[in-house]
Amino acid sequence: MDKKLAILIVAAGESKRLGRPKQLLKWKGETLLNHCIEKASAIDKSTTFLILGAYKKEIENSLKSKTIKVIDNQNWNEGLGSSIREGVYHIKQKEYTDLLIVLSDLPLLSVSYLKSLITAFYSSSKKIAVTSYGNMQGVPVLFNAQYFDALLQLKGDEGAKKILQKYKEDTLVLKSDVPYIDIDTEEAYSALLQLDK
Repeated sequence: MDKKLAILIVAAGESKRLGRPKQLLKWKGETLLNHCIEKASAIDKSTTFLILGAYKKEIENSLKSKTIKVIDNQNWNEGLGSSIREGVYHIKQKEYTDLLIVLSDLPLLSVSYLKSLITAFYSSSKKIAVTSYGNMQGVPVLFNAQYFDALLQLKGDEGAKKILQKYKEDTLVLKSDVPYIDIDTEEAYSALLQLDK
């Protein structure tokens, strides 16, 4: 069976701690979300889906890509798990073989790293590939379709951590080439801007 890759950019959060939509924060003259979409679009033979929730209208108005497929998560306030679940629900119906999950606020992530992760995943017999940041694991993460049902069971703000823990024997771990920066506060955003100087 031919590989059919879906990329899901999760950008539905409220950015409560930051107090404004981090998806729209500017970096190198562009919003964080548009940077993320541009990188995802550079992956050959894939289709990119964007999951929105809070600030949906505002974010849609800021999108440069006219081809991206937007999924509306009306339950965005339930947390990250609900956004992944909503995305997987749509993607599962379209017979994709694999899913790459990315968050919209990882500006240091490179296209070359995404390609390396995908290549390593397709060269491996394992059905999950996760990114390692030192002693922490997180997105980008790849799942084969056999895990879509497990992703559909996600609740609240837990993300896919429980699935990664449960199936660690079936998980390939790839070390990130950049540090993990969680842009949840103005201080973290300022630190990101300093890197650009």
